[in-house]
Amino acid sequence: MDIDSWDITLNDLTLGYGETVVLESVSDVLPAGKTSVILGGSGCGKSTLLKHILGLMKPMKGRILIGGNDLFSLPHSDFRSIRRRMGVLFQDGALLGSLTLAENVALPLKEHTRLKDKEIAEKVRSKLELVGLDEFGVYYPSELSG
Repeated sequence: MDIDSWDITLNDLTLGYGETVVLESVSDVLPAGKTSVILGGSGCGKSTLLKHILGLMKPMKGRILIGGNDLFSLPHSDFRSIRRRMGVLFQDGALLGSLTLAENVALPLKEHTRLKDKEIAEKVRSKLELVGLDEFGVYYPSELSG
């Protein structure tokens, strides 16, 4: 399954919890191969929208299409393949403020693998480059925004 060229289409979504509507009439296209950012004030529904795009919650109304396929109609194996390719970074995530971004990324590799420091450094560089943050590895979380 080659999902690298698949857009994510939000089609007239109504999102919420139980009977409480949080967002209404949400339509947009998140283009394949691009980094998309969701910005907004506190409590405006950013996390709710992300939970739906990630397939953690089903919309009250509307559809989320990935490559033209309804996210919630996919076979479980396809759904899992797509989820493995998605990532979310929250501004106030679980980064340790006393470590740089690169050190934060390296930490689980140092703690849970037997990789050598050189191998860890290469993996960290590769992962930061993959998400467009390679030039920010020396920054501390407090120096990063959005």
